[in-house]
Amino acid sequence: NDRGQVDVWSEKCLPPGTVHLRFPRAYEVAKRLEIDSAPAM
Repeated sequence: NDRGQVDVWSEKCLPPGTVHLRFPRAYEVAKRLEIDSAPAM
């Protein structure tokens, strides 16, 4: 979306080629490793 987040209503709604990681701070780790990611809301 406009805020750089991915709206995920269920895991079936994920864009192709993506995964939903349910780990605290996963976004911060991905950012440090320069892995393309977005927080899911």
